[in-house]
Amino acid sequence: MDITNLSADLIRTDGGTQVRVTENCSAIDRYAEAMNRGVVFPAIDVFYDGKDYWLADGHHRLAAYKKCGHDIISCHVHDGDRTAALTFACQSNQEHGLPLTNADKRNIVIAYFSILGNEQKSNNSVSKILGVSVPFIKSVREGAGVKPSPTAHVGVGAKKNLNGLNNSTTSNVKTNLNRLNNPANKPVKEYINVSLSTLSSYEFIVELCEHFDKHYLKSCFQSLNDFLKTPD
Repeated sequence: MDITNLSADLIRTDGGTQVRVTENCSAIDRYAEAMNRGVVFPAIDVFYDGKDYWLADGHHRLAAYKKCGHDIISCHVHDGDRTAALTFACQSNQEHGLPLTNADKRNIVIAYFSILGNEQKSNNSVSKILGVSVPFIKSVREGAGVKPSPTAHVGVGAKKNLNGLNNSTTSNVKTNLNRLNNPANKPVKEYINVSLSTLSSYEFIVELCEHFDKHYLKSCFQSLNDFLKTPD
């Protein structure tokens, strides 16, 4: 991508695109000192909507440039508005050398869900986008009152259909499957279809835990374990 030199005064930093809780003053001082020694830093990322240049990534670098008295800033200019800049900001910080605090991560998750349409995304997909764990996403989502994670996930991966368990014609297997379909005598009105975007066993378990009561799942897994131990 080409680099464009922009006046520091043109770059807007008031659009809520600083997704960290606070700027790290120590980091700004270190960057400024390095700049004064002649160290060349990567260009910052801004989004241009035809009127304004919204800073997306490089808040600490921009602050350091200003501290050094630089009026002209090297920028990667992307097409897009403030929302596009915020989306970029939420995803970019995971690759930086300046570690994110848990408060920063929480702020990033909340900022990402504040973007219209993102509340429709599953915890698993948001985890991959933001580089934050699924349990952390789930906790922040619930705490912020964001719409719950969708209960169905359809992707390019294979479809795991639990109805297929009941296609067996062997009576003793059906007897054992009754315990899987109704663990701990929990009423079940219909079979469960689970569509996943991955074959990963870990992510399969994570998504199940998102959608079902943990005590119910423990009973399911215990019944499954007992079933697998049953001689053929």
